[in-house]
Amino acid sequence: MQKWAAIASVVIAIIFVILGNSYYQNKLEDIATSAQKNHQQMVEEQQEREAEARAFKEAEKKMRIDQLTKGLSPEIGSLITNKIMDNEEIHIVAFGSRVINDSQNEGLIPWPELLELTLNDTYETKTLFHVETMSYGHLTSLQVLHEERYKEVLELEQQPDVLIIEPFIWNDNGEVNVQDTIISLELMVEFFETELENTFIFVQPAPPMYQTLFYPQYVEELKEAVEASGLTYLDHWPDWPDINDEELLTYLHEDHRMPTQEGHELWSNSHCNFSLINNLTNKGDLG
Repeated sequence: MQKWAAIASVVIAIIFVILGNSYYQNKLEDIATSAQKNHQQMVEEQQEREAEARAFKEAEKKMRIDQLTKGLSPEIGSLITNKIMDNEEIHIVAFGSRVINDSQNEGLIPWPELLELTLNDTYETKTLFHVETMSYGHLTSLQVLHEERYKEVLELEQQPDVLIIEPFIWNDNGEVNVQDTIISLELMVEFFETELENTFIFVQPAPPMYQTLFYPQYVEELKEAVEASGLTYLDHWPDWPDINDEELLTYLHEDHRMPTQEGHELWSNSHCNFSLINNLTNKGDLG
């Protein structure tokens, strides 16, 4: 009898152990399942918070873009908006004679570099705008045309979104008839508009020269031809002192007549304050 009682006790003990282990395993599974659900819920809540933060950041960026592009033409406004949203840079190319660069190697910061700094500062970014300079030294417009140097724009690593042409009038003055300068410009623009369909193309004059007679007439004829063509003429001359005012020599060297540092700063500021941003409108054909 005692033997059976002992066996029964062992069996009962085993049963309790099995039941206890099963309960314990179920409890562990419940805890694990609950923990997994809690973890999943925390992950989902974190993802929702991150999504909300991203949406808020994007909305804030879009609001900032709308403020910055207010008043601009739809074309350039769309360009800036898309570039910012896609984290891409706006590539501007300054194309022309030696006057657009530090041609005398005086350690000057030319206006294209200043323009890049100012635009990025205006739009509160370090990399949105990149301004590249293509300066052709002493070459006239006819030489650039006949040697097909203008086609080098297509060889750039990144095609320009904006192309600002100084049509070599600084070099052409006294060397090339103004009508030939206009024809050269017409042919180059025709090429650019064919090969760079999405590029905004603008024409600007070289700076004024102190106490000159024929040069201002040369520039005026070019201006009339450009404006008659439908192209935008970035006229920065009103921001310079009069050609007979000695103050102009603050902005131009008296000997070689190239812009001083103050001249490059004036030139850049003119584009930032008026010419470039507020006149990014339509592309046209010279004719």
